[in-house]
Amino acid sequence: MSGKMKGLLALLSTIFIWSLMAIIVKSTVINSDPTVLLFLRLLIAAVIFSPFILRSKVWTKPRFITLVLISILAAGNVFGFMMGIKYTSASVSQLIYAAIPIMLLIASSVFYKEKFSWQKVAGILIGFSGLIYIFYSSIMDKGETISGGVMGNIIIFIAALNWAGYIL
Repeated sequence: MSGKMKGLLALLSTIFIWSLMAIIVKSTVINSDPTVLLFLRLLIAAVIFSPFILRSKVWTKPRFITLVLISILAAGNVFGFMMGIKYTSASVSQLIYAAIPIMLLIASSVFYKEKFSWQKVAGILIGFSGLIYIFYSSIMDKGETISGGVMGNIIIFIAALNWAGYIL
């Protein structure tokens, strides 16, 4: 199997696992405290990644402090998602996260003065129009939005901003 095919399979696997995560987490936090779920998730990650971290002695690297500061954004994303999903719907949480490409496009053009091809801008706008369609169709079909709770939506939005900052 070629390296490109392995990369595509890894990407598809990641997308599949992440797509299930919102549903699993939402159904889990209904019956338990999100901090317990967050602790278990981080404990499992720590156990799995500790051998790699210890072997590479990452704390001796010259950019270790930068890595820690950037990692705080990723941790803020996980923490915010786990706390916010208890107060909103799984579908609206994913709609908020689906707006991250637009956040990145705007932030990259403002902070880094990055120029984008019309194909990239068109792709992001097509994706965003899909989000608008989903939101609009939920209003037309059911007479209500898939808005979830305001507090949960704000927390999820802050988590998405953390993730966008981490990507930048």
